[in-house]
Amino acid sequence: MSRRVQFSTLPTREKRIHYVDADDVRVVLSRLPDEVKARLLTVKFNDRSRGARTLGYVNRGRREIALCALPPRVSLTRSLVRGQSPRQFGATRGEQWSSLAVRRFMLYDVLLHELGHLQIIHERANSVRRKFAMETRAEEFATKWRKQLWAKPFDHPDPAHNPPTAAEFTDPDPELSHLVLRTQQRPNDVNLLQKLERLYLKRRKYQDAKEALDKAIAINPRNPWTNLHLGNWYYFREQFTEAINPTTLPSSRGDAAAERRYADANGS
Repeated sequence: MSRRVQFSTLPTREKRIHYVDADDVRVVLSRLPDEVKARLLTVKFNDRSRGARTLGYVNRGRREIALCALPPRVSLTRSLVRGQSPRQFGATRGEQWSSLAVRRFMLYDVLLHELGHLQIIHERANSVRRKFAMETRAEEFATKWRKQLWAKPFDHPDPAHNPPTAAEFTDPDPELSHLVLRTQQRPNDVNLLQKLERLYLKRRKYQDAKEALDKAIAINPRNPWTNLHLGNWYYFREQFTEAINPTTLPSSRGDAAAERRYADANGS
């Protein structure tokens, strides 16, 4: 890249999450020629989507792009424009979008669209509206580059950087499959392991959830959220000594009633 792009991440409210991060954006930018990203200085991850109405935007100076946090369960079908379909990004119409489909849309539609707004159309124009690409041109930019980038397979382990495959639509649990794959790609990412634990919990795969917590603890024994969930794990099995200091003692299986208490306490 001709210039090093800066990234910043702001905390989210409640259970809202950032589906993509700086590493994801860097991959997309690395696939684009320097001239189309020359104006970009900063990418910000914030929580200003107003529910799920705003997915991204650019600042007035046309130098920064913001990508917004979203709810953990969301459908972006209403954000599609004419000519697009949920299936194009790996989702099924009428259903909640998987995290993989949301990530693919954020990277190869929203990010590209906002980057389109940074393109200069009339160099000598006095107004920003005439100088830079507005909605129609920005969407044309996104469509053009998405088609070019997806025209041939891209050698990358994250499937979000390629169009959806037939296997995605036959996977009985694409959400879980994708998150397991991401944790394999980023084995030291504690946040991903915490997300995996919560997803296992929703599937009532309690021992798998515990193993995800153990991996997170091994990486960062002092992480408060990992310790909180691990403490809950032991507490609802009435293993109170382990619950007080969960990082230093081995795991053990609890009974069905304990598993139900743990699931209820953690929102499963």
